[in-house]
Amino acid sequence: MTMELCQFGDVFDIVKATGGFKNVDLVKFLFRQVLSGVNHLHSVGYSHLDLKLDNILIGNDYKLKLCDLGFACKTSKQIR
Repeated sequence: MTMELCQFGDVFDIVKATGGFKNVDLVKFLFRQVLSGVNHLHSVGYSHLDLKLDNILIGNDYKLKLCDLGFACKTSKQIR
């Protein structure tokens, strides 16, 4: 298995180092990315079940990546 190196770490690292995000527009932008990832998982019939700041990586392109799908499970139907 290979995966992109996310050298910026996860969102929890950023919150711990800075005390949190102060810019409301940035928070909205990041939250939309998380919702987009969760929506995609739901559209293919999976639920993450362990979504937390530690499981949201910051890619080299500053796009967020959901990780640690160890608890993810197939849902009985696709969620929209």
